Amino acid sequence: MRENNLKTATVSRKNTLSNQLVQRILRIVPYQEGFRFARGFGDYTGEVATSLEDFAEMLKTVDPKSIDFHMERHDFEKWVHVIFGDEDLAQRINRRAVFQGENLRSELRMAVIDRLDELRKMLKTA
Repeated sequence: MRENNLKTATVSRKNTLSNQLVQRILRIVPYQEGFRFARGFGDYTGEVATSLEDFAEMLKTVDPKSIDFHMERHDFEKWVHVIFGDEDLAQRINRRAVFQGENLRSELRMAVIDRLDELRKMLKTA
């Protein structure tokens, strides 16, 4: 009987942790932690994403040079991993490095949008 209680407690803790992580990933971060788009070193576009939703929206119109610059440096995946703790999305972004130009823009947006949809569904079922 005690073993079942331990299993139940472990499952509950995992669900709570998972729910907390989902909320962390979906949150809006302070401006200072936002993603600042740049076309190169010191050449900022003035656009700052403070959530993954903002990020996906800004990918629609940001200068393609900015996307290339950040992909080469792995800035997108680092931001997603460090600020939001979403290793899964960071890996998905990394896998998009094989694309170029508008295909890269589209693939990045879809990766983020698909992940946001998955996370929102997880919250609904939790």
